[in-house]
Amino acid sequence: RLVPTAFSWPGECHAAFLSGSFNNWSERIPLERRCDSPGRAEPCSDWSLVLPLPPGEYAYKFIIEAPAGCLRWDTSGAEQTVADEGGVLHNWLVVVPQDEDGEPAAHTGTRASLTAAALSIVDARGPDEEEESYSQEVPAEVVELFFATEPPPLPPHLA
Repeated sequence: RLVPTAFSWPGECHAAFLSGSFNNWSERIPLERRCDSPGRAEPCSDWSLVLPLPPGEYAYKFIIEAPAGCLRWDTSGAEQTVADEGGVLHNWLVVVPQDEDGEPAAHTGTRASLTAAALSIVDARGPDEEEESYSQEVPAEVVELFFATEPPPLPPHLA
């Protein structure tokens, strides 16, 4: 059974679209403009959409059209986010099954599976590695990758 699911973009833009794992990222679904003055020319900062989705867990992003016509992928800071294996941030949503009255069905375990999915996506440790505590020390291998031990030589025209 499909569940009416609300999406909203709170930022100012000329147009807002939605795409996600619920449509295999294959199309841009336009959000509707919800302004006090629908005919105004300046950007609107209230966009929304209700999409019927089957119960499940979904990653999604907004596609925002700026005043200059440029498109950018963005996440809403007002919604839950999760990073994928490559570190790309997405909004994350769990659609819970509903009974005939439109109320959430009895406990379905979706919160637990969301937490497990989010942790498995974000946690880069392997299954055999021990849990580490947080620290402000930078590991030596990171220092070697990002910081030079000696300054680079001067270019010939500056020597």
